Amino acid sequence: AIYWYKLSANQGNAFAQYNLGAMHSNGLGVKRDKSIAFKWYKLAAEQGQARAQYNLGQMYVRGQGVPQNYEAANKWYKLAAVQGHPDAQYALSVMYRNGNGVAQDYKAAIKWSKLAAEQGNTLAKYNLGWMYSEGKGVLQDYKVAAEWYALAAEDGHAAAQHELGWMHYQGNGVPQNSKAAFKWFTLAAEQGYAQARKSLAKIKTHIAQKENAKTSKSTSSAKNNKALTQEVQQKQTNNTCSVWKPNSNKNMVIKWSGNCVDGRWHGVGVGEII
Repeated sequence: AIYWYKLSANQGNAFAQYNLGAMHSNGLGVKRDKSIAFKWYKLAAEQGQARAQYNLGQMYVRGQGVPQNYEAANKWYKLAAVQGHPDAQYALSVMYRNGNGVAQDYKAAIKWSKLAAEQGNTLAKYNLGWMYSEGKGVLQDYKVAAEWYALAAEDGHAAAQHELGWMHYQGNGVPQNSKAAFKWFTLAAEQGYAQARKSLAKIKTHIAQKENAKTSKSTSSAKNNKALTQEVQQKQTNNTCSVWKPNSNKNMVIKWSGNCVDGRWHGVGVGEII
């Protein structure tokens, strides 16, 4: 395969040039050599091959086979991005977001991330979630942030799953739902996302504390209700009897006083809140 690719590449075939670049970059059938890979990618990229343009951008960013150069990376990313290459669109959005080799521009970052996300790029979906959550280049909107995080989370993006978990737990952009939060934290943790493990431990402790407080309050309320529903013994003083009874709402005790005959309370008395 290397023979025929090389023969075709030397005749100017962009597809063959791109494949030779990929083979040398990854050591497929040949010794891995980033410098030779760069040479073939560049020949293909100069003919408008979008994947080669994107790979050139990556090599300039990482300094592989060529000195690191963010300005050159942006040039090649943009050439691929305008052709609709989703990975190049996302990469260009990151350059604008971070101000690498170009003036920082959050609105441009949003634009390119949206184009990439609409083609299914998971990293772009997560990036949009973050930008809407932080209000970078757009008005802060937790609802929209949650929607983008959810799309990335469903693709299996661990950081998006973690962020979505917190949005559910805190009720930001979505209804508060501890079970949903626990689900997303768990999925992220199962992928080895360390921060998700910490978040899981944190909410488990918080939930346990809330349950203990709820149980304690319920027990205290039950004791109070029992006291309110019990009549206190009648007392006889001369011709007056008193009896303590709860009111209809059972939230206070009222002392009723009236006529006393043979030690029993009779008739309508006067109610006194005590």
